[in-house]
Amino acid sequence: MKSLTKIRQAIRTSTIAIICINIFAMVVSVLTTWGMIVSLNNIDQIALTDPVLADTIKGSATPTFFISIIIAIIVLIVISFLCFQNLKRLKQNEMVKKLPYYIGIGYYLINIAASLVFMLSANQMSMPSLIVQFVLIALYSFTLYKVTELENNTTQEETQEI
Repeated sequence: MKSLTKIRQAIRTSTIAIICINIFAMVVSVLTTWGMIVSLNNIDQIALTDPVLADTIKGSATPTFFISIIIAIIVLIVISFLCFQNLKRLKQNEMVKKLPYYIGIGYYLINIAASLVFMLSANQMSMPSLIVQFVLIALYSFTLYKVTELENNTTQEETQEI
């Protein structure tokens, strides 16, 4: 049986990493959206200097783009909020909830599927973005494994006390 303290520390560390990554992703998403809006407001000036770039900006600034960014930000906020609650539970030696890790895994699996569809339709493959998403799934999966391990060890300890 592993030490509950080590398991809790692993959960705490990976949960903090998830929160930091999510906050970074939210900031990048907001800046990307803001940059796209600024570019659209100045599209006439951009078209004078680089018409190809102006067409690319117009083509990528679709309602689907903005909706997907908003949904991503909302999902990341929910995951981060739930992770903060888990940190509070860890501090109080309570059982940690698995929900934020399941949501994170599901979010990145959907994101990978959408990325693959986009990449295949555009005949462009971006391996670094896929690799980063697989690494994030591994981080969420590791944390989920540790939460399950904590549950199992806590149950074993309670059984031994009886």
